[in-house]
Amino acid sequence: PPLHAPLPPRPQLQRPRQAAMHPSLTPLGPSVPFEASMSSNAKNAPSLSPAIEGCAERKLGLLARYSRWSHDRPWTGFGVVVGAVFLIAGVVVAANLVQLTTDDDKEWTILVDPVTQAADAGETAIARTDRLTTRAAALIREKESEGGTLLFQFESRSGSVFNAASLTFMKEVDDIVMSVPGYVDFCQLQYSDASSANASSAGCVQRVSPVLHFFPSNVTAADGSVTLNPDGKGPLVADIDAVVRTFAKDRRAFGYFLDRDFDEATLMNRITRLKYPMGAPLLGYVSAGEKKDDQRAEIGKGWLDGVEAKLMERFQMKAAFLSTPYMNRPGEGDTDMRWYAGYLRSKDSQLVINYDLAWAFASIIAVWAYMSFHTGSLFIASLGMFEILMSFPVSIFIYRVFFGVSYLGNIQILAIFVVLGVGADDVFVFYDAFKQSAYEPPRISGTILGRVTYTAERASKAIFVTSFTTMMAFLATAMSKVMPIAAFGILSATMIFVLFAVNVLLFPPALVLYSKYFSTCCSCSPCGPTKKATDVGGGRDKSTITVITASGRDAGKDTEAAVEEMDMGKLRPIERFYRGPFFRFISSPARYVIVASFLALLVIGIVLSAQLETPAEQEQWYPSEHMMQAFSNNRGRFMSSDEDRVVMVDLIWGLEGMDIAGVNRWKPSERGSLQLQPNFDASSEAAQRFLLQVCDDVKRAPCAVEGCRGGTLARNGLDGKVKCPMQAFAAHLNKTGASFPVSPARFQDSLYAFVTSEAGRGLRKHIGFEAPNTDGSTPRLFYQRITVTSSLIFPSVSRVSRPVFENWQAFVDGLNARAPAGVNGAIQTGYYTWTWMKTQEALVQNTFQGLIICFVMAFVVLILSTMDLRVGFFATLTIAGIVTTVMGVGVRAIMGWSLGIGESIAAVILIGLSVDYCVHLANAYIEAPEYMVTREARVQHALMIMGVSITASAVTTIISGSILWLCILNFFSKFAFLITATIFSSFVWSLFFLPACLVIMGPLDRHSWSSLHPLADAVTKRLPERCGRRVRR
Repeated sequence: PPLHAPLPPRPQLQRPRQAAMHPSLTPLGPSVPFEASMSSNAKNAPSLSPAIEGCAERKLGLLARYSRWSHDRPWTGFGVVVGAVFLIAGVVVAANLVQLTTDDDKEWTILVDPVTQAADAGETAIARTDRLTTRAAALIREKESEGGTLLFQFESRSGSVFNAASLTFMKEVDDIVMSVPGYVDFCQLQYSDASSANASSAGCVQRVSPVLHFFPSNVTAADGSVTLNPDGKGPLVADIDAVVRTFAKDRRAFGYFLDRDFDEATLMNRITRLKYPMGAPLLGYVSAGEKKDDQRAEIGKGWLDGVEAKLMERFQMKAAFLSTPYMNRPGEGDTDMRWYAGYLRSKDSQLVINYDLAWAFASIIAVWAYMSFHTGSLFIASLGMFEILMSFPVSIFIYRVFFGVSYLGNIQILAIFVVLGVGADDVFVFYDAFKQSAYEPPRISGTILGRVTYTAERASKAIFVTSFTTMMAFLATAMSKVMPIAAFGILSATMIFVLFAVNVLLFPPALVLYSKYFSTCCSCSPCGPTKKATDVGGGRDKSTITVITASGRDAGKDTEAAVEEMDMGKLRPIERFYRGPFFRFISSPARYVIVASFLALLVIGIVLSAQLETPAEQEQWYPSEHMMQAFSNNRGRFMSSDEDRVVMVDLIWGLEGMDIAGVNRWKPSERGSLQLQPNFDASSEAAQRFLLQVCDDVKRAPCAVEGCRGGTLARNGLDGKVKCPMQAFAAHLNKTGASFPVSPARFQDSLYAFVTSEAGRGLRKHIGFEAPNTDGSTPRLFYQRITVTSSLIFPSVSRVSRPVFENWQAFVDGLNARAPAGVNGAIQTGYYTWTWMKTQEALVQNTFQGLIICFVMAFVVLILSTMDLRVGFFATLTIAGIVTTVMGVGVRAIMGWSLGIGESIAAVILIGLSVDYCVHLANAYIEAPEYMVTREARVQHALMIMGVSITASAVTTIISGSILWLCILNFFSKFAFLITATIFSSFVWSLFFLPACLVIMGPLDRHSWSSLHPLADAVTKRLPERCGRRVRR
């Protein structure tokens, strides 16, 4: 109408008694400022003007309008969401986006770290020279295969293992091993002259075994004299102690057989070991490092599988249900036996992982069963499990396509266990809100749409706040330097978001369908006749128009009437428990004791958490009962010998590092491009003498830390093994009549002639020349390296390897300080040992960094969601209490664990799981109806509506986590403890400490001193309220 035309008279709005409202204008909850409802079939009801009707529609909000649409088209809404999820899952499967990344072992290294770049530079330079080296340079099976060599340990439980019965037992095992065909086809070979092109094999390297010395054969010489040949083919010697004394006299040669606590006086030696060295590279491979897994598999299938089968048959080792035969302990009499090979452990690990994943499937079934029990509906439980499981492929699609993260490793599979708990929590919050909507006044409980809209508005906000907080906690781990941890955080955060989105979109139409068709037939109770849809909720749609005031109460009603609107008689037992006995306990004077006790627990947890550090020993991935884990646990019980595997350290000149610009962080195989030192020049006579002298200096370099056996950086000190190209070059020159050092002008030509000759063929990976020039001139020398057999045992944990690394770095820094120009830029690397040390340290740093970021983010999110400083502070304090209780009291004090790899990874998950319950209660307290004007009433309301969901979620997550106790791998059992401890701690802190704090000091309304609502109102009061102005007109 024209602006000067008079406005039509305002319609008289009345609320008929016992009237339900039409779905199109159902109330949204206690905080809606204006609302009108009118039945579509109300023939005599007054109509609203288009302006008012349009504004009322907009006031409904997106969730209310979506609920209305879902109510009118439930099958369409349900089908669209389910169809979209299946479509995305189909794309993920068709495109093979769920394929795990199996590039190499570089995924856990920190690409940007200088230590990692030094190792990558060394490996890249060696690989470059590999391409320039002829295949004949590597002798077949010249080196020992790390994954194919078979090792044994024999231990006596009562005395020395060197007794007749134990030695006879060892001889029996040795005969079994040697009787398996294939040993001579894969054993390590010894060569008469390895440096010669005509080098010939002298057969297998002798196996390292005390059996050879205790069962020697007699060899008769031409003159009739008889000598003993230690070949293990004769009878047991008469004087066992004499052989043991021989071992004690030459500990460098025979210390491999002796216990570290060997008593020379009594000859007590409780444990000994044997080794059957396999060779590498195998025929068809350039080097021992080329396709190591393939070479190991050839040895395994050709020989080790047969040995394993015979040993298991001899000792009747059989696997229990979903277990491994290696959980048995073979032995004879009082002698225990253990064996180990990298190939066999890898094969068993894959078997164990598959079995443990079967228990993971069982946890999914258990969660579904409890969801069915709690909701009383197979339909709701199956729907909840559908959205939980389908969140994984949908998240993988977003993770890989939109975020561009190509890495997907085994750790990402753990995200399923995270969403089991979080997803079940979302389902319970949504479904319990729907159940509780039946207790509300008829304006909400009178229609299906009224209940669904109330549920969507209340549950979606609660789920959004917890989902957003959890998502931010996981995103905090995306800043980790350790790539798999960062990728895990991104994927987990994506899954939390997908769970929220699918839950909010799927449940409104699903609840409509449930109310109309499945509320009785698809339930855990006996089937009966289905109620009519209009009867569900307590009333039929009737003609009505209702005005709701800003306080959330009907116009004209007083506070008492508003309180009486909710039908408390319909509460479930657990809701009555939280509203009654539990609330009375929390609000009693005991609340002061509760707060004081939990604050004391917080202090204790902080103190104990601060004591967490990296492990002092190698981590156990299997339980101690597993035979190969027991083998690993006993590695350190022996004397040092030349047969021990130690860390090889390279000193390298000519390499700057790696240029990682443009490298895809999520592809472990991409390492960047090799950067060379522009000023590297070893041609001067001073540089040649210096590089020669380094080889002697490194043998004398002292090292007084725990990891350096013998007190030197190099094993055996002056008698140590150092592969020194300049030493070999000088010896070659002297042998040919030339002098060392050579003149700078002739240096590269002479060195190139040496390395391409038969004399220098074994040093072609230590003297790195570029590819031969087409004109026949000498190519450029781009690096030199010295390889030192260090005194650090492999493997070693970071607490042991870090001091050794620092000693090596100090030694190299000293070399560079006194080195002549051109060779004063040396770097050192222990390859895997150094890079893994940095990864272990980064995991610890990541844990504490993630916790700090989590607390900050949680506080900000809680402040914004509750708009109250006090509630945000109390909730954040609760989260801090949960985390410190688990990490300090649980991990450090009760379990006695260090902050290892498993604990660090699980701590990341702990951060995400610790926020949900307290956030639910904090927001329920703030969102309590405004007529609840006391702290007690608000806490009682929060406990009543959220206690049931929190309890159900806690039970579900504990069930899923507890089943993991049945797994074999220690990681899963640790994960089970941390999940159950986190949920228990979160449950206790959230239901006792937080409500007690709120009863004592919680805000009363939006105008309290800690409320941010006045500030928000001041900021927004100038914003145009177009819809409100039109209504007032």
